[in-house]
Amino acid sequence: MGAADVVPGVSGGTMAFILGIYTQLIEAIRSFDTVWLQHIFKLEFKSALQRPHFGFVIPLIIGIFCALLFFTRVIPLPTLLHTHPEPIYGLFFGLIVGSIIALLPEAERFDASAVFFVSVGTILGWLVVNLVPVKTPDAAWFIFLSGMLAISAMLLPGISGAFILLI
Repeated sequence: MGAADVVPGVSGGTMAFILGIYTQLIEAIRSFDTVWLQHIFKLEFKSALQRPHFGFVIPLIIGIFCALLFFTRVIPLPTLLHTHPEPIYGLFFGLIVGSIIALLPEAERFDASAVFFVSVGTILGWLVVNLVPVKTPDAAWFIFLSGMLAISAMLLPGISGAFILLI
């Protein structure tokens, strides 16, 4: 998921779905709720530590962090994107096509409505891909909103948070 979140065009949520951990991921995030916060504020740390799915969350966060470090420091994808754009975009395109192929068996039916939604999705995707990045403010409020949008996109299968940040 961390490697997918570095790559513009590939969604960490899609990778979680392909790996079969998407439902667990959403449930783990939902476990950090008001009940958990109440335990924290009441200083009931034993109860607070038992509530979330730390057995799932901690290894996942460590893996995402290691992948982020690896693909930004050891194999610097953002730098390679500027120095070798064709092979890197080819890699991104291959990952996107691979994720589509991996998700096709999950489709229960493919009828006229599916063709309509695929067509609309393709048109919307084409429009998003052809958006020109604009000059944006460097203010903290804008960076905060961009981060909120990107992290939301990173959780949704099919939407790339890194690509949203590029736009």
